Amino acid sequence: MTVRNTKRLIGGVMALLVLVAVLNLVLVWWKPARHVDYFEVVMPLFMVVVFAGTWRRLSAIEAEHGPDYVQPAPPGARKVLIAVALVALVLGAIAGYLAVTHR
Repeated sequence: MTVRNTKRLIGGVMALLVLVAVLNLVLVWWKPARHVDYFEVVMPLFMVVVFAGTWRRLSAIEAEHGPDYVQPAPPGARKVLIAVALVALVLGAIAGYLAVTHR
C-alpha cells in the first residue's frame, strides 16, 4: 500500500472517530443521565491523537520518498498475521460453541 493510500485510510478513520466523539457528546447533552462515563465519551479523541502521530510519520516518509512509495513489509509480518488470524478463528469457534450450547 502506498503512503498516499495509507494516509487516505487513516484520514477516513480519524474522520469517523471525530464523528463518533461528536455523537457521544450530543447524546450526553441531549439525554443526560445520572452517571456519565466521560472516558467513553472522550476515548475516540484519544484514538485521533494516536492516529495523528502515525499521520505525522507518514508525512515525513512522503516528504522523503514521495507519495507513491511502498513501505517494505517488516520481517516476520506474515507469520504474525497468520498467528493472529488463527487465534481469532479459535476464539470465534469457542464463542460460537458456547453461544449455541448455553442458551
